[in-house]
Amino acid sequence: MIDDVDDWISNMSEALENFDSLDNEHHKAESAHVSPDHASKNQVETVFLRRFCEVIESCDSLVPDLEIKGYCVLDDAFQPEFLRHIVDEIDMLRDCCTMEASPNMLKGRDGEDLVLIKEGVLEKSIVVQDELIMGEGALSFIPNLRRLCECRSQMVSVLQSKGGILSNVTALDQAKVTYISKNGAFPVHVDAHPVYDRMLTITLYLNEGYQDEDAGELRLFPLPYQPFDVKPKFGRIVLFSSIHMYHRVMPSQGEGRYTLALWFTGTDNSFPKCCFDPTDPRSEGFEQHVFANRDSLPFLVYYEECKRSILESFDGNDQDKLESALAAFEKKVEDYKRRLGDSLLKQLEEFPLLHKLG
Repeated sequence: MIDDVDDWISNMSEALENFDSLDNEHHKAESAHVSPDHASKNQVETVFLRRFCEVIESCDSLVPDLEIKGYCVLDDAFQPEFLRHIVDEIDMLRDCCTMEASPNMLKGRDGEDLVLIKEGVLEKSIVVQDELIMGEGALSFIPNLRRLCECRSQMVSVLQSKGGILSNVTALDQAKVTYISKNGAFPVHVDAHPVYDRMLTITLYLNEGYQDEDAGELRLFPLPYQPFDVKPKFGRIVLFSSIHMYHRVMPSQGEGRYTLALWFTGTDNSFPKCCFDPTDPRSEGFEQHVFANRDSLPFLVYYEECKRSILESFDGNDQDKLESALAAFEKKVEDYKRRLGDSLLKQLEEFPLLHKLG
């Protein structure tokens, strides 16, 4: 609800200016005897798909990086003007109060379900299970995001044509925009679990003028390698395994952190491979243990950071809930230790993480 009448008038004036701009485009399209919707749709789809295809096809390291490291970072993925339109539309969703708080379901100390809200994080899903879920009225305010999401089957085809692990992509499972204000963060997590068919995450960063002091990096945990930070620079995209790539968003220090995330389903969630130096005698027999336990090892190897990420992401929630979630986390870590056994834990302590990947 907008309480300040002046703010309301200002917001409505801006909205009317946007509609005037759209009307001008409609008149131009009509003068060319082309449906306005069809003309706008073709323009956005052509710009986005052409560039998406160029970026995916031109990166020779994309498939090897995903299959071995579990992630790949690509810069200057889309034209700045197109990205600015996306940012404007996210701001429109924020101004209209249609973006929502970002909840997480965590377990409490007694196994109960807890809902904790990530402070300073707003999000809005546009596609869920390969279907547009926003109404026509709301979609009319975000024409570029709408057209982008309507290209989802073509995006799947582009990814499939790259071959390798990407040939197994089947559909766009979800598309979501996110806005993070100062101090907002995400805890260590994966985007899906093995029982689901979600396979690939693609995140597009929309932060023009990003500086290192703005922070808010995406931190990836590609075991057995050291953590790798991805700065959320304007026009950068990162692709990674939805199932096996543990990651977090570091606390943001900028005025606002904008992203568009795309999650794709697929028929092969086995990547990445865990690759060790075969000449290192300590790796004998250890590689298979890491591969078999890669869904629990991050909580042991990065114990302190996992715990800290919970505190940073949910600071401001009910203190009793937060303490209960932390107690459950500690219990989960102890359960993992018992499952792995003393011998493997000792080997894990002695085996250093490999060099940081680029």
